[in-house]
Amino acid sequence: LEHGVGCVQCHGSVSKEHLQEGYKTRHRAVPPMHTSPVRMMETCAPCHARNELLTGKLVPGAHYADQHRLVLPVDRGVFYADGQQRDEDFNYTSFLLSRMGGKAGVTCHDCHDPHTLKTRLPSTNNALCMQCHASPGRQGAPVIEPTRHSGHKEDSTGNQCVACHMPTTPYMQRDPRHDHGFIIPDPLLTKELGIPNACTRCHQDKTLDWEIESMRRIYGDQEKQGHKRQRTRAVEAAYQGRGDTEQLLKLLKEEPIPAWRATLLTLAGRSATAPSDSLRQAAKQASAAPDPMERSAAAQLLANHPEEQATLHSLLADPTLLVRLDAGLALGDRLPKSTTVMAEVEEYTKAHADQPLGRARLAQHHFLRNEPEQALAELRRATEWDPNSPDLWNLLSQLQHASGKPREAAESLGRVATLLPDQAEPCFSSALLWAEAGELGKCEAALLETLRREPTRHRAWYNLGLIQQGSGRRSEALKSLEKAERLDPREPDYPYALAVLHLQSGAPNEAKAAAKRALQLNPRHQAAELRIP
Repeated sequence: LEHGVGCVQCHGSVSKEHLQEGYKTRHRAVPPMHTSPVRMMETCAPCHARNELLTGKLVPGAHYADQHRLVLPVDRGVFYADGQQRDEDFNYTSFLLSRMGGKAGVTCHDCHDPHTLKTRLPSTNNALCMQCHASPGRQGAPVIEPTRHSGHKEDSTGNQCVACHMPTTPYMQRDPRHDHGFIIPDPLLTKELGIPNACTRCHQDKTLDWEIESMRRIYGDQEKQGHKRQRTRAVEAAYQGRGDTEQLLKLLKEEPIPAWRATLLTLAGRSATAPSDSLRQAAKQASAAPDPMERSAAAQLLANHPEEQATLHSLLADPTLLVRLDAGLALGDRLPKSTTVMAEVEEYTKAHADQPLGRARLAQHHFLRNEPEQALAELRRATEWDPNSPDLWNLLSQLQHASGKPREAAESLGRVATLLPDQAEPCFSSALLWAEAGELGKCEAALLETLRREPTRHRAWYNLGLIQQGSGRRSEALKSLEKAERLDPREPDYPYALAVLHLQSGAPNEAKAAAKRALQLNPRHQAAELRIP
C-alpha cells in the first residue's frame, strides 16, 4: 500500500510485479490509463481543483465531470471577478478560465512532469514559456521577446513571465502557489474594483495611477483588454447583487472559453428578476454545447422555463453524470422515482450527508421535490454543524421565504449580515423581508444599518423614507426621499414619493414640481394619476 498519491491514482490497478523494486528498469513503465492529453490532464485535476464530488465511487481515468463538479467564479469571495484565485481554489479552475487552458489546448503536461513534480524547463529564465512563445510559435501562441514585451531589464524579476502572469499567493503561511489564470495585470481594474494585480506586488512604493500610466506607456490603450474588462466589471456587479442579465448574455455571445461561458450563463440566471426569452434561448443553446460545464449551467437555468421541459428531459440522457444530475435536480418532483437518473441523484445527495454542504445539497433536493419541511430540517442541521457559514444561512433564508416564512427568513439574513460586517446587501434584503413580515420597526433598523455600511444605496433611503412617511415623521421622510433622488435622479419612484408626501403636507406647488419630474422620467408613471389642486 502507498500513502498519499501513488501509482493507482493515475494508472488504476497495477499488478504486484509493477510494485517490485527495479521493475521499471527491467520493463517499460506502467502505461497511462489513456493517451488523450485532455484526459491525462483530467487525471491530475481531482487533486488540483476546488470541486465537489458527485459520487462515492471514484474510478481512475474517468472523465472529470463524471466524478466532480468544478467550482467556477460564480460566488463572491471565492475568486476575484477576473478569475484570479482568491480563496483556497487550487489551480484547475483558473487554468480552464485562461486562454491557454480554456482555448489554446495547453495541458498540465506541457509544463509539468507528473513523476518528478518539476517543470519540464526552468521558468526563471523564461525557457518554460518560450517553448511555445518563441518563434515560430507553438499551438498558435503569439511570438514574444521577453525584454521588449515586459518593459523591464533582462535580469530583473519583472522580466520573468511568471512574475507578471502567474503571481504567487501563500496559502497556510507556507505554500506559495502560482495563479494559473495567466492573467494580464490590469491596474485600472485594481483602482476600479480592488482586484489585485502583479504590478502592485512588486512596485509597492508606487501609486495605482503611476502603474496605470506605465501600462499605457508600454502597451498603449490595451484594446485587447476590452472584453476582459467588460466581463470583469459585469461579474463584479453580479457579485454585488447588481448584475445586468442582458449585459452578461451579450458577453456570453462573445466569450470563447467554455468555463467563462458557464460562469456568465449562471450569473445571468441569478441576476434575472424574472424568466426572459433571451435567457431561455441562451440556456437552450448551451444545452447542446460541447463542454459539460455549459450544459450543466443550462440544465440549472431551464428549471425556470416550463416551455423548455422537453430540452431538460433530453439532458437526462446526457453522456456526462454532472449534466444528468443537474437535469434531474432541476426536474424535482417531475422526475420519476424509477429512473436511472433518480438513483444517481439519490447517491449524489447522500455522498456528502456527513458534511454541512452535503446537508445543504440534500435540502435543495427535498425542496425541488416539493418537500419543504424536510428541506428546512436539513438546512437547519447544516447551519448547526457550520454556524459561521454565510452561504448556508443565506440558502436557509431563501428556502424559508419560498416556504412562506418571511420572519424566519429575515432572521436568517440577519445572521448573514452579522457574519459579513462589511456588506450592505444582506442588511437591505433582511429589511425587505421584515417589511413583508409586517415588522416595520425591525425593517427600519435594518435599513439604517444598510445605510451605515453603504451610505450611497439610494433604494434604502427611499424605503426608509416610506417608513418614516407612514409613521407620520414627514420631515425625516422628506430628507430621506430627497437624498434618494439626489443619489439617483433617473428613478421616477423617488420624485413620485416626494409628490405624495408634499400633498399630505399641504404643499401643492412642491407636489406638482415633483410629479412633473417623475413624468419626465416616465410619462406612463402613476404620478399622472395624482390629483394635485
